[in-house]
Amino acid sequence: MTKHTSTCTVDPRIETRTSALRNIDSYIENSRNVDSCIASSAIAGPCKFASALFLMVLFFAAAGCGERDEADRQTGLLDGEGVAIEGAWARPGSEGGMSAGYFLITNFDTEADTLVGASSEVAELTEIHESYEREEGMMGMRQIDRLELPPQSTLRFEPGGLHLMFIRLQENLTVGDEIEVRLQFSSGEEQSVTLTVQN
Repeated sequence: MTKHTSTCTVDPRIETRTSALRNIDSYIENSRNVDSCIASSAIAGPCKFASALFLMVLFFAAAGCGERDEADRQTGLLDGEGVAIEGAWARPGSEGGMSAGYFLITNFDTEADTLVGASSEVAELTEIHESYEREEGMMGMRQIDRLELPPQSTLRFEPGGLHLMFIRLQENLTVGDEIEVRLQFSSGEEQSVTLTVQN
């Protein structure tokens, strides 16, 4: 009688979640071979040990990835420095009239900051405003002297909410024009922002 032998090969190098998932897929794909090894009495012991070891390595690798992900979620820190502005734009307007500016402002620091003012040569006055609903259901606008930026947070300046108000424009603003605005913070820092005029 010819004696048949089989071998089970286990790759212990599991470093990332991606490779762990690939190894899991490989394990499922080759499960029939593992079962065949276990069914053979001549090598049942080694194959059972290899199969168990392989599953243990996958388990602890996946657990390690889960712990790192959970730590990242618990930390939850935004990746950046200082205060950043993005997506800045403004509405068209006529000389002597008004316009509004919008953007996203993110405070990446672990301490709060406060936006205390804004200025631009394009208008006689540049103020921080917010839209709100009056008691009678009508929408209104009001000036905000100080806008707190909590640590690790993003505030959205958008139509119907927070916005910059340009009052008594010094020139016409048409689509494609660019507006330079200086933002002042309670920390004493200033930041220049370019807003593109669009509809």
